[in-house]
Amino acid sequence: MSTAVVPAPTDASRKLTEADLNALIAESVSKAVGPAITAGLAEATGKQTSVLEKLLDGQTKAAAPAPAKLGSGLLLVRMARARALPALLKTGSPESAEDVAAAVSAHWGENDPTWAVFAEVAKAVREGRTKAPLQVSNALSAGNLIVHEASREFIELLRNKALIRGLSGLRHVPMPTGALSMRKQLTGGTATYIGEGDNITPSVQTVGTLNMSWKKLTALTAISNDLILFSGGEADTFVRDDLIKVMALREDLAFLRGTGLVNTPTGIRNLLAAGNVFATTGVTLATARVDFHKAVRTLEEANVDVSPDTTHWLMTPRTFWGLMSLSDLNGNTPFATELTAKRLMGFQVHVTNQIPNTLGGGADSEIYLVCAPEFMLGDSNLVDIETFPNAAYDDNGTIRSGVSRDESVIRAISRHDFAARHDVGAVVLTGSAYA
Repeated sequence: MSTAVVPAPTDASRKLTEADLNALIAESVSKAVGPAITAGLAEATGKQTSVLEKLLDGQTKAAAPAPAKLGSGLLLVRMARARALPALLKTGSPESAEDVAAAVSAHWGENDPTWAVFAEVAKAVREGRTKAPLQVSNALSAGNLIVHEASREFIELLRNKALIRGLSGLRHVPMPTGALSMRKQLTGGTATYIGEGDNITPSVQTVGTLNMSWKKLTALTAISNDLILFSGGEADTFVRDDLIKVMALREDLAFLRGTGLVNTPTGIRNLLAAGNVFATTGVTLATARVDFHKAVRTLEEANVDVSPDTTHWLMTPRTFWGLMSLSDLNGNTPFATELTAKRLMGFQVHVTNQIPNTLGGGADSEIYLVCAPEFMLGDSNLVDIETFPNAAYDDNGTIRSGVSRDESVIRAISRHDFAARHDVGAVVLTGSAYA
């Protein structure tokens, strides 16, 4: 740092006023340390600006970090979020794999697991191996270029959340083409003992056809565009869990009590022979034993393979706790020990609110005893998930604007059907009033 020398005053100016002296001191100090202060401030400002620029430049990539390994079912949902990026960032079209891959690279980085998927689809379009425009998150449209494992993981989670889909022993049948036709035996042949020289009595087996065809189940969730742009893996989990919840609830209702009308599957309740649906005889301990014994006997007398591992009781929470509290004259609760272990007469017990408590006269319910191998769930094994940035949607009869609410819509579609191999594979006890 240089030091300025203040010149001595001449004789003519030896008499200085106080104001002149202050001005002279200020000028001297400014000349001495001013350049050093200016240089220091410039250096500090430059460093601050550099840091700020780096923070702003990396803001978007740091805002939505992708986990190194996504949890089950999250890849399919993250792909749906990725498709919204080109529209929200105004860099391209959600229908272009090239644009989606570029948006993912710029916003989340090429380490994001969705980038490789969209980059591969974009490459296939350029090489003519598939056509554009392409619904890149739709496995039916993208063929074998899309990671089908993503759909399988989603369905596995759905199976764990949905009651009927998750029953042990239930037959899962693939239906990749949308329809399935199976031959089933209606009546068997006969065998007889005969004497020497007697004619053998002929018998003819009769067969029928069991037909299944896709029923389309849809689910829709609207999420904030900020959640798509600036959140990490928690947004994927939020969307996945919401879709699984609504799809699981609607599936169970159809598989249990569906009528087969209005493009819905026919459920267990409406697939059974008339003799396998009968009313309970009361709400006491004695009548409960009679009814439950009859239910098991009905299956066994129809030659159904009743196994503790694959046969299930289905009931409402009200029924479950009503049976739990049934007692004899000595105050003993015979069902409590088994029900605490979610068993009844050795068979598994499942509690669900999908069975109504408002049947019959308004306060009745139903109890199901289901031999799961007697029923089949035909499944496409694919879940189509599409994203519609800023789209309008129907919210229970009210049209919501995605533009006004700054939301995007994610829609999921699965296809399946439900059928009984035989109409005697389950029993339904009606008029249950246990409480």
